[in-house]
Amino acid sequence: MKTSPSRVYNATLVAIVVAYFFALYYFRISSRTEQLDFGDFYTWAYAARIGLNPYSPDAVIPLAKRLGVEAMRANYPPPFILAIEPISLLPRITAFWLWHGINLCFLLIAVWLLVADLDDVRRRVSFASAALLYGPVTDALYWGQVEPFVLLMLVIALRNSMARRDLVSGIAIGLAVLCKIYPIVLVGYFLLSRRWTIVASAGLTIVGGILLSMLAFNSGFNADFIHQLSRTVGEKFWQYAINASLSSVIAKSLWTLAGENFGRGLKVLRIALMALAASVVLAMTIRATLSAKRRGEERIGFGLWVAATVLSAPLVWPHHLTILLIPLRQVIGDIRYKNVPAFRLAIYSYCAAEIELLLDWFGIPLLPHYWVAIQFAIACATLLALLLAFAAVYLLAVGRVTSQPVSNPCAKPIRYLASAFSSAAAASAIPCLPLSIMSFIETNPCTIPS
Repeated sequence: MKTSPSRVYNATLVAIVVAYFFALYYFRISSRTEQLDFGDFYTWAYAARIGLNPYSPDAVIPLAKRLGVEAMRANYPPPFILAIEPISLLPRITAFWLWHGINLCFLLIAVWLLVADLDDVRRRVSFASAALLYGPVTDALYWGQVEPFVLLMLVIALRNSMARRDLVSGIAIGLAVLCKIYPIVLVGYFLLSRRWTIVASAGLTIVGGILLSMLAFNSGFNADFIHQLSRTVGEKFWQYAINASLSSVIAKSLWTLAGENFGRGLKVLRIALMALAASVVLAMTIRATLSAKRRGEERIGFGLWVAATVLSAPLVWPHHLTILLIPLRQVIGDIRYKNVPAFRLAIYSYCAAEIELLLDWFGIPLLPHYWVAIQFAIACATLLALLLAFAAVYLLAVGRVTSQPVSNPCAKPIRYLASAFSSAAAASAIPCLPLSIMSFIETNPCTIPS
């Protein structure tokens, strides 16, 4: 009995993914039982359980040394720390593998839900394999970050909002916000869509989580989180070479241009440019969302808001791009868009994210003396992947799905990206990230915070 080519193709992809994940966990993740970011989560949970303040370095650093892990003071919401307290009851190695095992389960469930509505087995296997091999997904698993859980909650929110199960959708959004604050931007999508039940249930979930943490922890604990939050979104992290947020791009550009003469006027200009960048992203997102809604394609509007959520975040590490699997699935997974600019932009975005991973894994080990320059290159690849993903889903949302010939093939990505941003000419005021930023970064070397 002959095996069909389709089965061979599917089996080959599955084998590649399984081999890749085996190598990832065996050679890379297994050696990180004492390192960030699991060390952070384990220490924070332990500190909260025994009554110490995880937002205080005086409490966290000595405790981390006693537990035999690396850790920094907490910068996650108190409800999240309350939720992970039980892992501190386990021995460190057991807790480590349980943490990573749960993270992998969240990822697999999220990817399965993403591809469940594709009508062909081969397409489901193809996109699922590509999703699992996506660079930011590897980053999230490697660091033990919680983006797989956030991705799962957003996928659940999308599927249930489309099925008009608004209560479940709102709860999922609320849980994502309690885990990492930046998904709160997605509430704007449901406000714009007048899905009041989703907004109310998300709000009540968030309030419920806050009240639980206030009952579990003292007032100083929660006050320190507010202080740490303001520190995290402030200028302290803008100088990090690997931070690919728009705020960081603008800040590093101005620091490079001004040097030591960074006075009050330039600080005001910096704030104005950041506000302008956020306003441009918001205006484009609202315009495209309304356009998609008029055509009855609300699902695409949700994907656009997911991309805008990452694009407008004050901190963008490579693993934050994990949730871009939602808009990428909407563009790449639909065969109708195979020959349109949005599809190609999505493919370019995926490739840029893979370049980021290759730079991270091979660049620094092979060229350790150039680690700052490589981190800068990683940030550039991350930002490019993010901008291309946003542009792809934006073009899809506004209905520009007609393929147009371009005489110069090398100009296609630039032409399409410029088309996506043509409705917001004010964005041209945002300074680009010049290569001269390297001179600033090299004099202010920073490692990656948790």
